[in-house]
Amino acid sequence: EIAATLGMAPQYADAKWTRGLGRSPSEKDECGARRAADRCARLLTAVSVRCASLRSAASAALRRMNSQFPSDSPLRDRSQEIVGDRYRLLSLLDRGGQAAVYRAVDLRMGDEVAVKVLVPPKKVDASWRERMLREVHALTVLSGTAAVRVYHQVWGDDGTLFLIMELLHGANLETCLDKAKEHGQQLGFADLRPILEPVVSTLETAHAAGILHRDLKPGNIFVQNDGSVRL
Repeated sequence: EIAATLGMAPQYADAKWTRGLGRSPSEKDECGARRAADRCARLLTAVSVRCASLRSAASAALRRMNSQFPSDSPLRDRSQEIVGDRYRLLSLLDRGGQAAVYRAVDLRMGDEVAVKVLVPPKKVDASWRERMLREVHALTVLSGTAAVRVYHQVWGDDGTLFLIMELLHGANLETCLDKAKEHGQQLGFADLRPILEPVVSTLETAHAAGILHRDLKPGNIFVQNDGSVRL
């Protein structure tokens, strides 16, 4: 929409701005106004072309991403599917470009869990599976820290990895900060200390084991309703 609007702007500038600016007392002023309007028109044309180029690049990137992942990507709603003959996916909690998280129920124990679905790209190589195994191993090594608990893993016939995890109740730190800001408040050190201390301790354990988080941000720090923290 921006590109389309800017694409009309040069014609608008040439047809209307020049006429308006051209009503000057002297021919010199009129020529200067016309040159200014012309420069503005050229600038808007350049911006329009650039926006169209960016839009084209974004569309190409989206097509490449879609071509790498099968039609049964995490974006497809998998609600009511049963994973590993044990876990029924109930509802979608969150999703990204390559993964989705569902609220699920353990049909054997009756407990509610979270299931993270990781769908491989069409061109699967050994490195992708190795990365997934490293992620599972890292969470296992960090058992007993503030890292989210992983109970089980299931591999689908198509290479999809299902991580059976604890179901969290609460909100991530980014949401907590936004809500405080909406009410004109700001979380101080006394508020953040009990949240960040478990995170720091978990990162220390991870670093000692040679594990690097690589995506530490408020959106990945979860504060549960009981006050406990998960990373």
